[in-house]
Amino acid sequence: MRTGILVVALALIAVAATAKTKPSVKIAALPQGKLAGHAYINEALGITYEYPSDWSASTDSKETIALDPNHPDGAAIQCSKVLLWLKAPSQSEGRFSAMAALIVIDPGCLTVVRFPQSVFDKQGINDVIDVVIAHFKHSPFFSPYGVKTYAFAPEDRMQLLMTGGMTINAIGSAPGHPAPAKEPLGVHTSFLVVQSHGFWIARGYVADDPSEQQLKLEKLSIIDSPAP
Repeated sequence: MRTGILVVALALIAVAATAKTKPSVKIAALPQGKLAGHAYINEALGITYEYPSDWSASTDSKETIALDPNHPDGAAIQCSKVLLWLKAPSQSEGRFSAMAALIVIDPGCLTVVRFPQSVFDKQGINDVIDVVIAHFKHSPFFSPYGVKTYAFAPEDRMQLLMTGGMTINAIGSAPGHPAPAKEPLGVHTSFLVVQSHGFWIARGYVADDPSEQQLKLEKLSIIDSPAP
């Protein structure tokens, strides 16, 4: 009897391991958007995304990053798309390069949870945050040590923010020493999610102190633009 139970359990594990999320048809139909100055515009989504003018930007789908490298057929990959990929102008002391991305997510492909419409909808806020963390926690924009979560609604637009931090062993060349030296470097992670035109729009970044301050000074934001 125990052998029979073991066989059934193994079969269930095998089915779960091979389960794949179907690619979102809605995501596939979206235009990639365009760059104008130091802004990204996607009229189909009704968004304009401003970024630091000296950061390099690309909308090329080939220049992107795996949002869940361990699960290429998982929901994070199949239900979303990187619209814009940003890189800091220079590495921090030759050791670390900050990066950011604008991501569109098809919530219908990802979950049945609805985006909250008020800061007083505590259950709705927690539900969406749980879904986002569950599917995107393996991306570079989440710290492996957990996140702090926030919900706010500037100009009546709900925004959910997940932030974290970690210390990495960065390698740099110490002055006067030919051998590279390892030094700790604190980096910050951020994942902001808003809703627009039936999609979830996420802005994620991983950055050191100078890069994060630059992003904040440049007011990296998501703003409505007229729908076509």
